[in-house]
Amino acid sequence: MRFYGSSCSPHRWPSLTISPASGNIPRSPAGSRWESQRGPGATKASGRPNVPQKLEAAPALLTRGDRRLLAWIEEVGLRDELLRFNLDWIDRWLEQPYQGLHFADDWGTKTGLMFSPAMWRRFIKPRLAIIYQHCQQAGVVVGQHSDGAVELLFPDLIEIGLQVFNPLSPSVMDPDTMKDKYGDRLTFYGGIDVETTLPLGTPEEVREEIRTRAATIGRGGGYILQSSHTMLEDVPMENIVAYVEEVRRMAGMD
Repeated sequence: MRFYGSSCSPHRWPSLTISPASGNIPRSPAGSRWESQRGPGATKASGRPNVPQKLEAAPALLTRGDRRLLAWIEEVGLRDELLRFNLDWIDRWLEQPYQGLHFADDWGTKTGLMFSPAMWRRFIKPRLAIIYQHCQQAGVVVGQHSDGAVELLFPDLIEIGLQVFNPLSPSVMDPDTMKDKYGDRLTFYGGIDVETTLPLGTPEEVREEIRTRAATIGRGGGYILQSSHTMLEDVPMENIVAYVEEVRRMAGMD
């Protein structure tokens, strides 16, 4: 199964081969405000390889945080332009042999949402629903990333068609609770703690957390085992080795 994400480089999901065909990466829609200005495969906003833009966070690449949030209230044209950009972008990715698209935004902090649920439902949800529907009409799986404590949005996300949620960070949302409440409707992708277990734990603690997550969140299916975010340089090499070895052992790849 081929699945491409909206971050700047492909991520490999267990059982999913995620890599665009060499030399066949779609470019930004011609004439778009976000059209490439830094050479092939780069966007004016970020200089990153061209992938579906973040619906809420794209203005953050051009403005500071407070101005970004005000822009969503004041600039109707900006919201609609970003929506059109995303839909044009998605059409280009749907020409490739992928079976899923994974979008990325950040709506939360460690303690809650960056804005009220009412504001999210007014300004972001209707446009996100159009994007999800556009993907599902083409028969592809819809995934979404958001950092932070965003559980309040899960019922809405499920309602508009979300199928896979990432990263399920244990420091802000208890994985077992999320599985119990939403596991029959959402597949969770993440859960192996990059804040405590991976950087500070022992190799055996890393292995144990992997086994625990697989047994709890993975019961009945609906779990893609992965770190809860990017592993940074503070993760000891022996813990990375333990992570890879344990996953391979559980998958019968040894």
